[in-house]
Amino acid sequence: LFEAQPAAFHDLLRNRPGVVAVQAAISDECVAEGSTVSFEESPGTSGKIRPHNYTKRKLVTVPCAPLSRYVSLLGAEHISFLSLDVEGGELNVLRSLDWAAQSVGVLVVEELHEESSFAKNAAVEAFLSRHTRMVKLFVGCWHPRGCDAYWVDPKSFDMGSVLARNRTYDVMEPAKKGRQYAVHRNSINKQCVAPPLIEARRAADAAV
Repeated sequence: LFEAQPAAFHDLLRNRPGVVAVQAAISDECVAEGSTVSFEESPGTSGKIRPHNYTKRKLVTVPCAPLSRYVSLLGAEHISFLSLDVEGGELNVLRSLDWAAQSVGVLVVEELHEESSFAKNAAVEAFLSRHTRMVKLFVGCWHPRGCDAYWVDPKSFDMGSVLARNRTYDVMEPAKKGRQYAVHRNSINKQCVAPPLIEARRAADAAV
């Protein structure tokens, strides 16, 4: 588990005992040994790398390195499952992995459906499609504008079995007030069709 923000990293150690935890930022721009970046201190885990002259929030200096370096240090060539949610910096993290020597079985990457994120979402999809063998399986939305894209490595799984298990939407009503029904939009299985109620709710939210 990686967390750059010192306060959030302290919480990580308390809440996730027994895991390998690294207090560092991840980026393809941190190539040199001993690289550091300015990271914003913010509530929760919503901080991100900022320019050193950023003034809206307090900044702290944290270590930074490519993900490939940490994977190599752990002696791993394959990551079974990677969950990536870094407040818009997902492409920088993905580019920091050595895809020629390292691979990922399942990748879940945040994909916000709002104007400020459209270009980033497209860039992530283009990078994974061009530079890796991963296939985009579906997008799961936990909010009208909050989604996660699920990518799978065909060499790690029996894709026929994977597709057979994802022919229909998984629909649930989140417990948190104000959140809409979760929706999985399957980009591969043509049999996966949205329930009219869910689509109607999404259209209504978009209109508002």
